[in-house]
Amino acid sequence: MLRHFLTGQWGEDITTTTMGTFVSKTYTYTIPADYNGVATNLGDMEVVVYMADGQQEIITGNKSSMTLVVPPGMSIADMTVTDNATAPSGYCDYNYTPSVLVENIDTVAIPSYEVSYTINNGQAVTQTINTPLPPGGTNVVNFPQITLGGGANAINYSSDFTTTNANLIDVNNANNSANGGTYYMLSPTATATTVTSDFQSEAVLAPAPTGAIAINPNNIRAYVVNSSISSSVTWNLGAHGNSDGCFRWDYYAIQSGSSEFVYDKVDLSNDATAVLTFSHAYAQYTSENDRLEVLVSTDCGQTWTTVFDKAGANLATRAAVNPARFYPQPSEWADNVISLDAYAGQSEVIVAFRGTSAYGNSLYVDDINVDGFASSTEDIADVADDVKLFPNPATDQFNVTFTLDQATKLSVSLVNAVGQEVQAISTQNFAAGQHNLDINTSNIAAGMYFVVLKGEEGTTSRRVIVTK
Repeated sequence: MLRHFLTGQWGEDITTTTMGTFVSKTYTYTIPADYNGVATNLGDMEVVVYMADGQQEIITGNKSSMTLVVPPGMSIADMTVTDNATAPSGYCDYNYTPSVLVENIDTVAIPSYEVSYTINNGQAVTQTINTPLPPGGTNVVNFPQITLGGGANAINYSSDFTTTNANLIDVNNANNSANGGTYYMLSPTATATTVTSDFQSEAVLAPAPTGAIAINPNNIRAYVVNSSISSSVTWNLGAHGNSDGCFRWDYYAIQSGSSEFVYDKVDLSNDATAVLTFSHAYAQYTSENDRLEVLVSTDCGQTWTTVFDKAGANLATRAAVNPARFYPQPSEWADNVISLDAYAGQSEVIVAFRGTSAYGNSLYVDDINVDGFASSTEDIADVADDVKLFPNPATDQFNVTFTLDQATKLSVSLVNAVGQEVQAISTQNFAAGQHNLDINTSNIAAGMYFVVLKGEEGTTSRRVIVTK
């Protein structure tokens, strides 16, 4: 930043211009104690000299060398601090040992100094080192091991030798701090048996839904939105217009890059079946391959399995939109149902949503739900044998077949994931033998349901996935 013209705005005329003539000028400038409340730092002070012709064209210039003069008994010193800690290996590596490397890069020994670290700009933890640091010397300062908490953990280090050495002047305090990195940790325990995000209570611009952490190292435009995000949106921006909140990757304004949000661990250890459902809306700008992936991990993010991966035209829920940014109408959403049966019985299941931009148009997701269900099969042989559903997943209709060894009175119904009946199929006396029932699902929402056969001898159920 330019702080002052020693020779005024237009400089000082040089009238002696004969070839071989030497011109010498001396200037005195008193440096203010601070500039606009910012303390001066000697190491940051520079003097630049240049010559111009007619106050327009700069002919030549150079930065001067600086000789700093300090009061009697004072010495100039300089020390750097750099991060020396080992980064956590994943979202569940909670043990962390803060560590820094300090180096004396000047010619004066530093008798003692302080080193500190903070987490999320909280209370500083400080060590005072009374072992002298000679010129060119280095030292690794380790702190006691700590446990990182869930969410973001931003580590910052700093050093200072002037508080313990009144006769030393820090010539350059710009190298007195170091960024130790930001480490994202999931909750240490699987605190949830379900994941539900409808984005209704989330603040606009929140980087991730409640119960999830945002992984967005390039700070791309990915956050919670609702209809207040634009004056042109006069309808509910949530899925199918049923609500006014959702999450958006604003590919319209993201030339490249990706981000994700990762949910805390879900405990499915007591479940025999599990399912993920969510809605999305997306339009290409022309023909770009913006991408959405859903990934699942059972080892806290060390390895991932992709359970949903669509891009471009396969992801789109309507025709391309340009030149304007895409805001989905209620009819421009698609529902997705993904079986997570492979993870039923697992105690720590992690689900992540990742968006990758190809500089197309915007992507929205809403109504995310992960749930597991215990087996509800009881006395199958006493109720019905060989119960089958086809097709499964189903769209508008599916068929239930079962075989009875003897005449039995049964009620057959379709219930949703929380046990509510959505369709009474049949209640009657069924003869012995095989039976076929057609079930119309054209008027029910996408999701996971159960066909329940209930008789006096017991109950059996079979899961069916309905897609749209």
